[in-house]
Amino acid sequence: MNVVNRSNVIFMALFALAGCASAPQAPTSVALDLGAERSFTFKSVDEDGKKIEGSIASSLVDAIYESSGYGRKIEKRSSFGQGAFDIQGIEVATTPNALKLSYVNGQRYELTGTTLTRSNVIFGYHVEVGANSITVKVVPPNQIETIKGKNLISLSFNQFDSDENLAKDVKKIFNNINPVVNRSKSFKGEIDVKYSVDAITTNFKRKCGYSFAGKSFADKNGFVSGFQCTIEGAVVNIAVFPYKEGAKVTYNFPLLYSLNGKGESSYKSELPKNIIASFEKIVND
Repeated sequence: MNVVNRSNVIFMALFALAGCASAPQAPTSVALDLGAERSFTFKSVDEDGKKIEGSIASSLVDAIYESSGYGRKIEKRSSFGQGAFDIQGIEVATTPNALKLSYVNGQRYELTGTTLTRSNVIFGYHVEVGANSITVKVVPPNQIETIKGKNLISLSFNQFDSDENLAKDVKKIFNNINPVVNRSKSFKGEIDVKYSVDAITTNFKRKCGYSFAGKSFADKNGFVSGFQCTIEGAVVNIAVFPYKEGAKVTYNFPLLYSLNGKGESSYKSELPKNIIASFEKIVND
């Protein structure tokens, strides 16, 4: 019997024993004392005037992942047998006004599904919407509750880590959580010039150096050149095509920025002006 077939036989035997599993164990808990709630204040709208309230929950989820000392939940093939996969890591789920952080350890079986030992932590949060700002209050969790799952032979999976280490990580998350709302603002425009498509493309290649990337092709307008060029740190998408006695050059680029819990925006209003000015200088050089 080869190794694969032997693994399958073992796995099926264990699967047959699964019906003999005992009742689930009662949850256990460890008390936490993390102090007072934390408060964050955001601008109520982004640079395009769009409300950010709907992005608060996802920003808190991202902040928890970034503040934890552990990695996100991953799955990999197990040595337990064919059709079994080990699962470990953290995951965060959203519920109304709460975020559930779970430290998980267990397995997924192709025939019976997933069984995990979960150490769960609940972060409450409240959103208060004002005229020009949004206040987000994060409530510290008061316990870690562990619910043990069992494998196919009714042995409990261990906790992801010890109570002590999990408590340290929860404290680290709560003390360091720093939610930000990420946004992108787009710009586009065009300029008519007296130069040929080839001359303009060559000039961008010379000015942009290694950041130049693109190709030329033909469409209904004739010879068209489309490429990207990094200008003032921004990746600008550029297209050049014949127009009248010269060419038309179009551009578009996004600028990424964030809104933080101190009511600040990383957006710099002068940056797009500088990018467009540099773009036009290259076109007309």
